[in-house]
Amino acid sequence: MNNIKKLTNDTSQVFNAVQDSLAIIDTEFNVININTTYLKLLKKDAKEVIGKKCYAVLRGSRCSTEKCPLKKIIRIPKVIEIETEKCFPDGSRVPLILTATPLISDRGKLTGMIQSFKDITDFKLSSKKLEIVLDEVIKALSVTVEVRDPYTYGHQERVAQISEKIARKMGFPENRVKALWMAATIHDVGKIYVPSEFLAKPTQLTEIEFAVIKTHSTVGYSIIKNIDFDLPIAEIVYQHHEKMDGSGYPLGVSGEKILIEARILTIADVVEAMSSHRPYRPALGLDKAIEEIKKNRETFYDPDVVDICLQVIKEKGVKFFAA
Repeated sequence: MNNIKKLTNDTSQVFNAVQDSLAIIDTEFNVININTTYLKLLKKDAKEVIGKKCYAVLRGSRCSTEKCPLKKIIRIPKVIEIETEKCFPDGSRVPLILTATPLISDRGKLTGMIQSFKDITDFKLSSKKLEIVLDEVIKALSVTVEVRDPYTYGHQERVAQISEKIARKMGFPENRVKALWMAATIHDVGKIYVPSEFLAKPTQLTEIEFAVIKTHSTVGYSIIKNIDFDLPIAEIVYQHHEKMDGSGYPLGVSGEKILIEARILTIADVVEAMSSHRPYRPALGLDKAIEEIKKNRETFYDPDVVDICLQVIKEKGVKFFAA
């Protein structure tokens, strides 16, 4: 306790000059000091906070929680950084980055922590705007493909919907669901380099024509590989025609070497394509699509993804697919 009080006295001027919200808390969860920035965030006076339990005045709860950074630091004394938010009685919320730094005495004993909050409201708003712009760019790329191949209008959007449903049912975190949705929405972007007469041909493709169409996975990968998506969207597009037994294209990879997102996209693509009309044939129907993924479960398609896809179809019916 004395070490913390000495630290507080020695650094009080700097403490209050810092723009981030700072508080010093001892191992008994008492607030020893708090700077003016933090007090403004809390909309409180120092006398309402100092000497009180941190979880009561900082979190607004009556007891500490398992997510409490100090409880984690007591178990393992190391710096912790998490994204969180401050909730106010009026229902408003402020997004924050919380950093908790352990305070260790000269004798190596944990005496408390310095807790800092950084308001990331502006960052969140900017990120949201960028996300909206990126979504619009993805949709624009999708439309570009449909202009070249109008017979498959809406195909990528429907494949994205099916893929998203499967991913959510498999428990994917939100960022991976979003990555899969993006990849599915532009999975055929490479077709913009395929001659339109091949795409709209009303009869069976020749071997050479089909070989040209098969390049769309590689071309699509080349188009988007240098975009910094953070997640492997280009790789998902690249692998969406791979098969579990290695008989797919363009790489001929198999099993676990195929990204799980690509395995989902493969099945969603097949089911939607077989359920919809094509220039060279009428729609084969949903029953035929189900028969296909059941028959080639494990051989071509990931068995777990097949099972989840069948659940999605059973629960949502044909409204996901083109008439």
